[in-house]
Amino acid sequence: MARSQREAIQRNALRDAEALQKEEQVLSLRRAGATYGAIAQQLGYANRSSAHAAYARALAREIAPNIREVRELEAARLEQLQLGIWGKAMAGDVRAAEVVVKIMERRAKLFGLDAPITHVVEVITEDMLDRAIQQLEAELGAIADRSTAGEIAETSAIALEAGPPQTATGD
Repeated sequence: MARSQREAIQRNALRDAEALQKEEQVLSLRRAGATYGAIAQQLGYANRSSAHAAYARALAREIAPNIREVRELEAARLEQLQLGIWGKAMAGDVRAAEVVVKIMERRAKLFGLDAPITHVVEVITEDMLDRAIQQLEAELGAIADRSTAGEIAETSAIALEAGPPQTATGD
């Protein structure tokens, strides 16, 4: 391997190592609660989008092992928040109690403690609508037929009660 190729490989390896180290710093700062804008400014990224991209890359490399760590960190933060307001909530402060409930809800969501929410969705297709329309039309037709038959019978009954038609005589 030529000397220039070796040097290029070493430069790339050094650049990659520096990028990895910088991305680890991004993770560390983000876990501490720093915004992407602050991270970009502190670590020399062009903008907050670049810092976010670095965070996403770093997180993708270690997402599985660190999910537990992130959950534990969030749980510790929630615990600290709850401890700080617990006394007020227990003393009857309604607003503090509402905040405690929200913290508890967030913790339950974080750890998947709530029962799953199920939704029943019924899909109605055009074919189903066509069949329903045909059924309604048939039912309306049957009602109309019965109504017409009833009117004919009623007219016939009235005519029978009246007797035979009278003819006029010219006396």
